Amino acid sequence: MEYQKIRELQDWPRQEAFDHFYHQVVTAVTLTADVDVAPLLQACRERGLRFFPSFLHLLSRVVNRHDAFKMGHNAEGEPVIWKQVSPSYTVFQEEDSSFYSLSTEYVPEFEAFYRQVVLDIEQSKPLQGPRWKEEPPNRFYVSCIPWLHYRGFNMQMYGDGKLLCPIFTWGKFERSGDKTVMPLTIQIHHASADGFHIAQLFQELQWEVDHFSEEQAGA
Repeated sequence: MEYQKIRELQDWPRQEAFDHFYHQVVTAVTLTADVDVAPLLQACRERGLRFFPSFLHLLSRVVNRHDAFKMGHNAEGEPVIWKQVSPSYTVFQEEDSSFYSLSTEYVPEFEAFYRQVVLDIEQSKPLQGPRWKEEPPNRFYVSCIPWLHYRGFNMQMYGDGKLLCPIFTWGKFERSGDKTVMPLTIQIHHASADGFHIAQLFQELQWEVDHFSEEQAGA
């Protein structure tokens, strides 16, 4: 797994901000905003696709464009920026209302990633072995609350306060005028990202959702 050590970056504009929020004022940022998923839902219905792996790919694509969302630690505990990150996501177990964790390596091609996520989920049923498997270090986290359309969401993070990778959560979508809106929450270390980076991610993700059917038509 390739990465750049943050302490070895030359002329990095965020170096001062990173050091401040990583070492001095340890801070996490949580932001929830709606994404209009109507275009993606329509495309999924027309093509017989599942929503979760489809949206997961679009989110992974945007995440992998930006260093702010690809941060983590190497085996020596040094903060790094990974060349590529993959989602570690939770899957609901209906039999006992519990969750288990899966990871699927991100690949840019939609069809390949989609098939692998579906395969990983299907092969995990019935669940055998540990529910929370070892995760790759170059990951980001994803969870879903499909039973509730919420306005705000926050988890209290403990430990050493050094988790640099983002955590994404989305909820139940519902109609709002001519849109179908879905709450999406990002929680991330302030050393990794500012409000600008988060806003950029939401804007690019909405663009990906809006143009999903066009991309697939040209595939």
